[in-house]
Amino acid sequence: RDEEEGWELGFEDEEWDRTLKSAAVFSFRDGIEELVEGLVRALEEEPRVELKTGVDVVGVSLDSETKSFEIRLANGETVQASHIISALPLPVLSTLLPSPTSVPHLTVNPFATVMVLNLVFATAHFKEPLHPPGFGYLIPRPEVGYDTQSEEESKTPGILGVVFDTASLAAQDYSVSVEGGSGSGDEVKFIKMTAMLGGPYPISSAEIDLDEVLTQLSVHLGTILPKPVYHKFHRNANSIPTYLPGHVDRVAEMRKVLEEDWSGRLKIIGAGVGGVSMSDCIKAGREAAREIVRQGDFVL
Repeated sequence: RDEEEGWELGFEDEEWDRTLKSAAVFSFRDGIEELVEGLVRALEEEPRVELKTGVDVVGVSLDSETKSFEIRLANGETVQASHIISALPLPVLSTLLPSPTSVPHLTVNPFATVMVLNLVFATAHFKEPLHPPGFGYLIPRPEVGYDTQSEEESKTPGILGVVFDTASLAAQDYSVSVEGGSGSGDEVKFIKMTAMLGGPYPISSAEIDLDEVLTQLSVHLGTILPKPVYHKFHRNANSIPTYLPGHVDRVAEMRKVLEEDWSGRLKIIGAGVGGVSMSDCIKAGREAAREIVRQGDFVL
């Protein structure tokens, strides 16, 4: 924790502060989306904030004399701004600037597509646990390298790892009473897991075979997994940047150009710049906002 900058929680709660410092992983009762929904509610209640949703940005330009940005929207509207903080994927941002070379290195790092599979199992009739205690596991890179065959040709579904959600975030779980049950003894317990697939493994546009994934997970866990009572695939296209060698130096060059050619008014943050974790992205957003405040050349 950076004591000088401080990571204020917005209220004084020493017990919560201590808990957060010691936590290896944290979430919210209904998932991380609570964080986004809370931010949206707070912004909607702020009279100085205007949210524009459901419309794409198609271009950005900077007036060299007024140092003002013009942001062009797909509906024909334009927005004037003194500063921009962009959290877009870097290749997407490169298509919005006056020239692909306006800011260097935006398209250097490749982005991987990751498929997330949520699994929920009912455990009422199982005497043995479905997985060992712990957070989960990641599968290391194979000694012979990743299987780069197409998904149709590959013999495995390209699993990267599994999170044991019920073990790592048990407070999120609810007990569901059986219809017609007479009391707590009729509660059905559930086990949640999240499998991650793809990344360096190719993922086709076709639906992934659930049975193949369950078969491979059963091999990993040393037990035959039952059919889940619920499952859902989430395809996150081009969502994880892979930092190639020299990334730190390239980011330094990019920031130098932003300072010199864009007068420090365009801040570029997000997973493609300074870290892929949620905490990295939040920290980068806070630091970018504080830099603008320190510059002092803006209108509230």
